[in-house]
Amino acid sequence: MTLKNNKIALALFCFVSIAFFSGCVYSFSGTSLPPDVKTFSVATFPNNSGQGPSILSQSVTNNFRDFFQRNSNLDLVKRDGDLIFEGQIIGYEISPVAPQIQDGVDVAARNRLTLRLQVKFTNTKDPKQSFDQSFSAIRDFPQSLNINQIDETQIRQLMDQMMTEIFNRSVANW
Repeated sequence: MTLKNNKIALALFCFVSIAFFSGCVYSFSGTSLPPDVKTFSVATFPNNSGQGPSILSQSVTNNFRDFFQRNSNLDLVKRDGDLIFEGQIIGYEISPVAPQIQDGVDVAARNRLTLRLQVKFTNTKDPKQSFDQSFSAIRDFPQSLNINQIDETQIRQLMDQMMTEIFNRSVANW
């Protein structure tokens, strides 16, 4: 073995040893959870923003559940999971960005959708990991797109951006 291979082997051995002896299970999906954490639950996120499409609450809740199922080995349960996610939609705003002059009038070349969630995360196995925090994500779209044309696919793309941050804060400990 070369010196470089010895260093790589030593680094790998240290990583595995630390993960094993710390009592945490590390999976390459990005989660770092104790072995007794097996389930999660997501309550419906009501839309308290006063704005947005009628499907917003359902879309946010379903995207939340789907993201965690895709990115962890946790089982989804209806309620009282080892990890509990609750919250509400607190913002759904569309604002003009990228102003430009068209026929002598200032108009927005693009519009920006901002989605904000208040998320209460409860870790029943390790309460000091719990938090209550707001998260937001933005997505720009052409000015020509009517706000009523924003569909579930675009909301999912916006949610995936936000969910990465929520996922990292709650289960990846980053």
